Amino acid sequence: MRQASKRVPDSATPYEQCKALISAARNSESVAAFLAHDVEKGTRPSTLGRRVAAIRYAHKLAGLPVPTEDERVKATMRGIRRSLGTAPRKKAPATAERIISMALAAGTDMKGLRDRALLLIGFAGAFRRSELVALNVEDLEESELGVKVTIRHSKTDQEGADA
Repeated sequence: MRQASKRVPDSATPYEQCKALISAARNSESVAAFLAHDVEKGTRPSTLGRRVAAIRYAHKLAGLPVPTEDERVKATMRGIRRSLGTAPRKKAPATAERIISMALAAGTDMKGLRDRALLLIGFAGAFRRSELVALNVEDLEESELGVKVTIRHSKTDQEGADA
């Protein structure tokens, strides 16, 4: 599997990249061997899961049998997750004190003011990053009680039914 990816130049088109991926991952044995090799190099289970998904998708697009649906590949992934665990790395929480400190450290130019607004609105509303970057000025409405924020698309409301 590694050999094929080394032969594909960075300038290769997505089609060429997909073709190389399919030819390298022809069967479940090669995919399982690739996973075992990559885990020895320190690749995290979540990254391997994305690679398995890419292999699956490439094969489905090409109308070929999907090697990742084989029990050998599934068992390999289960074993990797069981031995390494799948818990995400813990990060320190963004407490109110930290958010205020970050907001105060933002500059006074337009970018700094924008960053400060995003930090404070994001923390106060517990918004996702994707929700914050999708905000427009029109989505903010000042009222007596504060600021009303309209979220047009959300991970939990992808069609904007509640907007």
